[in-house]
Amino acid sequence: MRKAIQRALSESTDGWNRADLERFLAVYQDGRDTTLITGGKVIQGLVAIRRYYARRFVSGKPGAAGTLAIDLSHVRRFGESHCLVIGRYRLAGAESGKTSRGLLTLIFQRGPAGWRIVSDHSS
Repeated sequence: MRKAIQRALSESTDGWNRADLERFLAVYQDGRDTTLITGGKVIQGLVAIRRYYARRFVSGKPGAAGTLAIDLSHVRRFGESHCLVIGRYRLAGAESGKTSRGLLTLIFQRGPAGWRIVSDHSS
């Protein structure tokens, strides 16, 4: 389970770093109940999450949105289909030139497409 989640996040991170929005978002469960909490906002549904992140991918140039790295520190399974993931992210070299760091708490749900994020709280 941990390796599958790590692979899914690695694919997503690679999507971010290559300015490939759809690849970045593929780790999220497709649906209206998927939630992103960031910057004091609660964003509900994959369509709204896509719209939120699309602003960062406007240029379509790899690296324009910065280089994202995620380090997992804790993975805990809840039953057969849910998992809590706690870690840290680092976003370096975005257009502002600043590096931002923060914590993330993810809830993954396992379904036919594999492990997908249903709740993302990144601060």
